[in-house]
Amino acid sequence: MRDGMIFEAFRRKLDALFDKPCMQRFAALKMPLYDCNICMGGVWTLVLYPILYGLSWHIIPVMLGVIGANVIVAAIIKYLYNE
Repeated sequence: MRDGMIFEAFRRKLDALFDKPCMQRFAALKMPLYDCNICMGGVWTLVLYPILYGLSWHIIPVMLGVIGANVIVAAIIKYLYNE
């Protein structure tokens, strides 16, 4: 199981795009978009929170909570699957 399975179709299209020689310098964008649970927490919180609740200072503790929860989930997955 990979991180970001919710965005599997998105991952396939972007992987095909980033495999092109002219786009390899942007391959680091894979981590926050779909390839790292912890990185995704910050980016997608910045995208979804203002859409759902409006922009306010509350986004900072919410983002830290999401990232913290993702750290815990990633540690549990690593422990369970011995990766």
